[in-house]
Amino acid sequence: MTATRARARSAASPSLVFLHGLGGSSADWSAAISFLPSRFRVVAPDLPGSSLAAGSLRTWTPAAFAAWVGDLIRKEGLESPHLVGHSLGGRVAGELAAANGFLSSLLLVAPLGAAGYSLTDRLKWKAMSRTAILRSVSEAQMRRALSYGFVSEGPGKQGFVERALAARTGPGAAAATEAIERSVDGILEAPPLTDRLRGGKAPLGLVAGGEDPLVAPEEVQKLVRVRTDARLFSLHRQGHYPMLDDPRGFAEIVERFLEGVEG
Repeated sequence: MTATRARARSAASPSLVFLHGLGGSSADWSAAISFLPSRFRVVAPDLPGSSLAAGSLRTWTPAAFAAWVGDLIRKEGLESPHLVGHSLGGRVAGELAAANGFLSSLLLVAPLGAAGYSLTDRLKWKAMSRTAILRSVSEAQMRRALSYGFVSEGPGKQGFVERALAARTGPGAAAATEAIERSVDGILEAPPLTDRLRGGKAPLGLVAGGEDPLVAPEEVQKLVRVRTDARLFSLHRQGHYPMLDDPRGFAEIVERFLEGVEG
């Protein structure tokens, strides 16, 4: 079990678990977490295949990731935590909610697999994630690819690119790139979140970036159609990484959502 990065809080504090996206790490949440009130107990793990802790799973499906996160939650002693998931982490969070139903709420940020993928989209995702391609491109090309989805220059983007680049070119590059390829394949083959979250009971929040080239806002809207009770946060000038491009603004969204959940 990969060690978590946690901010110490009393056992009675409301618990927040943050799940990062594909090729990212727990560090992607650090700035946003720093703006949250101290009353929260925060746990941000490095998922298997992250840029900081490669790890491994027997299968790289959303269900396997969800089982891993469920074990982590139990080992941390968290009862009915609030779960925030970005990209891959959003798909995993949705799977955990569908399979177990013990969460207090669910906030999905540009989740992968929101709806089914067309043949064109499947080919695009496969092309972007193949190990042979990831291992063969130049550093300059890799930097451009890792910058895709950001809307501004800044420490958030810079840190993400450097962490991901180090993971994909360093001594653990083979494991890191294989994890990306297999995780993408797992999402492409899994049922879409529109199926998994239909009829769910946990309060649901959705964050969609108007300039997100990886998860179009129209895809997130499809989740609203099956969960009409969901609260949608449309960020018209944001891309795929709102917690890195605007950590303070993202923390405010988390607070607003939780205030509505906690009443």
